[in-house]
Amino acid sequence: MYIIAAAVLCMVWACVKDLEKEGISTTTQYIGTVVEKSSMQPVEGVSVQVTDGSHVYAVSVTDRNGRFKLTDVNFDELGDDCYLWLDGTALDLPSRQEPLMGLGSKVYDYKNIILYDKTNADLLPWVTTNDVNAIRALSARVSGDVTADGGHEILVRGICYATHQTPTLDDSVITAGTGLGEYSINLTNLTKSTTYYVRAYATNNIATTFGAQKMFTTQSGEATLSTYDATNITATSASIGGTVSDDGGDAITERGFVYAKTQEPTISDNVTTDGADTGAFRHTLQNLEPGITYYYRPYATNSCGTSYGPQKSFVTTNGLPSLSTKEISDITGNSAKGGGTITDNGGFRVTERGVCWNTTGNPDIQNAHSTDGSGDGTFGSNMTNLTPGTTYHVRAYATNSVGTAYGNELTFTTRSGIVSMTTTAASNITATSAKCGGNITDNAGLDVTERGICWNTTGNPDIHDAHVASGAGTGTFVCNMNNLSVNTTYHVRAYATNNHLTSYGNEVTFTTNNGRPTISIGNVNNITATTATYTGSVTSNGGIVVTAKGLCWSTTQFPTIMGSHSIEGGGNGTFTSSLTNLEMGTTYYVRAYATTSIETTYGEQISFTTHDGLPTVTTTAASLSGDNVVSGGHITDNGGFPITARGIVYGVYPNPDLTATYAHTNDGTGSGYFTSVVDINVGRTFYVRAYATNANGTSYGEQIKVDVDYLMLPTFVFEGHTYRVAPDPGFYVSWRGAQLYCEQLAAYSYDDWRLPTIDELITMWQYKEIIGGFRTGNKIVYHSSSIASDSSSYLFIIWVSGSRNYCRWEYDNGYSGGSEYTSGYLGCVRPIRVEN
Repeated sequence: MYIIAAAVLCMVWACVKDLEKEGISTTTQYIGTVVEKSSMQPVEGVSVQVTDGSHVYAVSVTDRNGRFKLTDVNFDELGDDCYLWLDGTALDLPSRQEPLMGLGSKVYDYKNIILYDKTNADLLPWVTTNDVNAIRALSARVSGDVTADGGHEILVRGICYATHQTPTLDDSVITAGTGLGEYSINLTNLTKSTTYYVRAYATNNIATTFGAQKMFTTQSGEATLSTYDATNITATSASIGGTVSDDGGDAITERGFVYAKTQEPTISDNVTTDGADTGAFRHTLQNLEPGITYYYRPYATNSCGTSYGPQKSFVTTNGLPSLSTKEISDITGNSAKGGGTITDNGGFRVTERGVCWNTTGNPDIQNAHSTDGSGDGTFGSNMTNLTPGTTYHVRAYATNSVGTAYGNELTFTTRSGIVSMTTTAASNITATSAKCGGNITDNAGLDVTERGICWNTTGNPDIHDAHVASGAGTGTFVCNMNNLSVNTTYHVRAYATNNHLTSYGNEVTFTTNNGRPTISIGNVNNITATTATYTGSVTSNGGIVVTAKGLCWSTTQFPTIMGSHSIEGGGNGTFTSSLTNLEMGTTYYVRAYATTSIETTYGEQISFTTHDGLPTVTTTAASLSGDNVVSGGHITDNGGFPITARGIVYGVYPNPDLTATYAHTNDGTGSGYFTSVVDINVGRTFYVRAYATNANGTSYGEQIKVDVDYLMLPTFVFEGHTYRVAPDPGFYVSWRGAQLYCEQLAAYSYDDWRLPTIDELITMWQYKEIIGGFRTGNKIVYHSSSIASDSSSYLFIIWVSGSRNYCRWEYDNGYSGGSEYTSGYLGCVRPIRVEN
């Protein structure tokens, strides 16, 4: 619907007529805005005309802001049937307002028509209606802005409003002074939940103009509340809570709770007052009745009325205490400890509390019971004068002015009174005494008044047999048994006595000693030609004190202290004896002894032989040094006498010695290593032995055979070992043939030759110039003993000719461009053996 602000147009028309009377030009322009009625958004592209049906006086089209301007309109030419026409739909000017359809099904307003005089500038005020805010149930705030006065002073400005659209000065009006600029007005005494329309206006001495219409709806005035669950419920009180989350657009004047024994309580029932604001609040209800269901809900009051939150309920407790029974502890044969925890006194002070017990179940305070003070919380109780080995039923109790309440029922059984204990093994056993004891791990709930051990020679001893006491209480203890018989078996038990019975531990046995010391075999060491040392031990004195111990020795068996012997003090333990002035190369017999007041006891006999006094010497391996063979020896023992001569003996016959048949070297005196050198011209093969001479004679080392040709073979070192390399036999063989050749080779007095592994062969190839004797040429293959991981071929080194010689190893078929190499492929072989 298009609507023209009639009052404005009427004033404009009147003003034009007045201007004509004054002789002022009546050629004017219309300026206005077309907006969509529902959204108040400007509409672009609407055609606006002033016409009388047959003649068009002015034409304009609204721009993107919905504005249009009709210029050069001469009112003298306008007839009474002129009207404003928009897109083919007309409205008579200036006084009629007709609903007109346009632009399809959309409805539009035509508003803010303003008249200007082209020669006298603007005549009317410009005013804008701003958005409405601070909308409440009964009030709102709206503002306007007078941006132009039309060349005439603004006499009055303000807001007009109504519950219908397009309010005018005939509706509710609130003024806001004079002049240009923004102003704000509070609308009060409005009706809740009602839609209002407002327009700002401004009046000068020419006319009154209006701003755009704004619409708003007042709030309902009803507060929004929520209800919390009740907490801290007792027999006579409870804590309840709620929240005023929205005041409904009107200030809260009072809030609180209503409660009753019936549902849906109101402010005509029990009421609390808890301030006058929004947000959360709580209240503790007092003086309630025990065991009653109460209904409650929060309320909030404003000038629009009273609102309530959702209803909730709670039940007050019955007034009796709530409690639990503590676990039973410290159970003995005649007592135990219990107690309880009072978690809620029921709303009334606990005047008495404790535990009650019996042997039948469901005990109460008519049975045996304890009294353990008053008040809430946890308490402990002692139960005494109980019977051992008996099952009891227990409940905690608490009494207040309402009555007595009981906790959960527990059961327990008193201890049997039989002590738990063990008998320890006998120790420090002698011929006439021993030590024994026990360990009391549990007194069965009754105090141990006496403890000890008892013994006899028949078994199952008790306190009517021989016994000895060792105090009272639990834990470990040790007792001495004296005046025992020699070499006799005894039975022992620990015992413990309380006021109920005597308990016994397990039975152990032991046998007293026979009175003879125990002597270890011992060891003879540090043997020389004339001395030795012996280390032995007396491990037990047999129950009798050892007064002397030591060693006796002789060249005949079973020596005694009547012959050569040492004395190494008395008592048990280890001792060492030194034997001197012995004869060389002689066998001696020795026995340790221990003497007590009863007799002398001997240990087991052992023998040893003194050295012959000759040196101990080994022969070192031979090697070449130029035209000399280098050997030597190592004297590890001089036989007890200084070395006066040393060297090597050698010759072409085995077992060389210092006789005239053989040659020898003289290489100083003393023990340790020495080196000997002989000319290579001794022979291509000869024998060598090291020798050492002291005052008792000459000793020889092991014989070694020297093969000069073997020593001249090349060597290499791989992973710390020295290898000898045999010559190339000069023919080509298969891989299997190479293996057999090495296995059957017996050269230079050695038969342990073998094929090198691939790693050894690579090392040999790297040092081939030093080792020498390798063939060169295109694709010369040297076999190794290594097999490929798939066992289908062997590994080898191949020589490839070219601008640069190099070696490599590879798997079967691994040589690019070459033939497949299998175990039947012919190649060269260099046998090796490991020297060390």
